[in-house]
Amino acid sequence: MRVIIHIGTEKTGSTALQSCLFSNEPALTEAGYALFRFSKDDPTQIPNNRQMVAMFQDLEFWDDYFVQQGIKTAEDHAEFCAQVRSEFISWLGALPAQIHTVILTSEHFHSLLKNMDAVQALSEFFAPLFEDVRVVGYFREQGDMCRSFYTTRLLNGETRAFDTFTQECLPESHYYNHLRMFSLWGDTFGDDALTARIYDRKHLRGGDICTDFCAAISEITNQPVELSSADTTALNQSLGQSRQKLLRRLNQTLPVGSRLRAYSLAMLRRAHFLDRSADAPDAPEVYESFDADNRAFAARFLGSDENPFSDSD
Repeated sequence: MRVIIHIGTEKTGSTALQSCLFSNEPALTEAGYALFRFSKDDPTQIPNNRQMVAMFQDLEFWDDYFVQQGIKTAEDHAEFCAQVRSEFISWLGALPAQIHTVILTSEHFHSLLKNMDAVQALSEFFAPLFEDVRVVGYFREQGDMCRSFYTTRLLNGETRAFDTFTQECLPESHYYNHLRMFSLWGDTFGDDALTARIYDRKHLRGGDICTDFCAAISEITNQPVELSSADTTALNQSLGQSRQKLLRRLNQTLPVGSRLRAYSLAMLRRAHFLDRSADAPDAPEVYESFDADNRAFAARFLGSDENPFSDSD
């Protein structure tokens, strides 16, 4: 059996893809693909295999997911990992005979498995379970990625101005440096096991990530699958510069979790008239700073000597 690991990256439509996959689960099963759901995850949320990342995540990077799962100590984490392993292995053993490929999708594979030890531990877990491991990643120009990440942070209470926030968008960052991050996976599984796709509408098959991902896994398995793209209009909506500035002011005034902030945020989300086609925050001068690494990324993973991204400015 084969496993295809979709690792994100973050800010490349992962939520839309996960919605598409899980809403088309019967069609995937018929075509021989299986999706894993962990019993302790919230059934009202779109699954994103976060529990798989948590198994191999460095405990230095403790986050909200651990809190939600009641993990407070290393012993709690070990017990959690044992439950995930047991449940996953039992689920594998019970899959129908026509299943040839398991799909695991989580953008947190990108953002939280930050060193070779973590990725190798994942590899060691999969080694006795799968004959073939493939990794699919989507990649976005770092300036665009930073803009999108800023919106996410604002929605969670960020108060810094955009030009201050973008100071984190550096080639030294695991989050933004595609060459550094994807090399961890290439050095572990081999470059031939990796598929890199550019997250840009003109590069995506059919202009959307669901169609493109179906094409990617069909090429890997030689088992074609076509899915109906899910309605993702309400997922991870972007905010223009005007709404971002208003939200930043809101965050400076009202505490996260207050009813008044929640009400104001809901109103702001619906105020699309405030956005304009050219109303986007100024991007930092990051294109040139990532140019050398992006060219090296393209040479290693795309078979090209050109920078694979357009200048976001």
